[in-house]
Amino acid sequence: MPTQAHVGLSSSDDSRQAGTEAAKAALAGLGGPQADLALVFATSEHQHDVLLQAIRAVLPSARLLGCSGEGVIAHDESLEASSAVAVMAIASTGMTFDTFVVEEYAQSPADAGHKLARMVKEKVRDPQCVCLLSDGLLGNATDFLAALHADMGHVPIVGGTAADGMTFEQTFQYDGTRVLSGGLVAFTISGAADVEIAGADVPVVLKVEGGALPLTWLADGAPLGLDGNAREIEWTPEGRGFVRLSVIDAKGRVDTGLGPDPTIAQLETKMDWNGHVRGRLAALALNALSVCKPA
Repeated sequence: MPTQAHVGLSSSDDSRQAGTEAAKAALAGLGGPQADLALVFATSEHQHDVLLQAIRAVLPSARLLGCSGEGVIAHDESLEASSAVAVMAIASTGMTFDTFVVEEYAQSPADAGHKLARMVKEKVRDPQCVCLLSDGLLGNATDFLAALHADMGHVPIVGGTAADGMTFEQTFQYDGTRVLSGGLVAFTISGAADVEIAGADVPVVLKVEGGALPLTWLADGAPLGLDGNAREIEWTPEGRGFVRLSVIDAKGRVDTGLGPDPTIAQLETKMDWNGHVRGRLAALALNALSVCKPA
């Protein structure tokens, strides 16, 4: 059996029904095999414990993890204004998936990075990729990633962070049927896997809320030459890695944030003039983007 994956989607506002519908649709799409891994993304309005219990009932043997999001994108639908849940069921005879949880991510991001690296090394012989889902409102992703990369070397690291319904109050991470806040969940891909990260030349959508026009955009202190009279623009980074984005409004006020790695597509970065950078990737909201693949 080759590796198979299918996504089930539900827009029911009843959490038990939504979990059941999405999980059954995902499982049916596999055409027979049981899922080895189930990734769950749900809008924050759901009763997350009820939702996960319903999914577990349909996928009893799958490793299950995920997080809340501001919206859910699956198939040809994008659901942001209503309750939604997406379940991706993956089955494979060649690839192996191992899951991890670090509950104290928000309290000590650097220690969390070292801890996750330690757990991965102890459990996985040859990880091809580490996929992360962390709290999007708590914790310093830069400190976490610096520690994780220092210990993991050149293993590709991708992922995003959990969101809520644009209230910026609380996000949720899923570890089996447990619901966390302030934590981080992760999974590794190993075995017969050839993991590739999307290349550069991916445009990033930058949005500014507040501030007086015209605006001046800078990357690592250098002007980008972008349209200063637009509050929403596209910018294509050069090469891989992190860049510090800054924007100065007409009154000289400055907001700065750690910009995205260009291997990540469809990111929206929002600067709200209160010292915060907000972003969204598919069903995930990103706060100071926590993804990087070393060159």
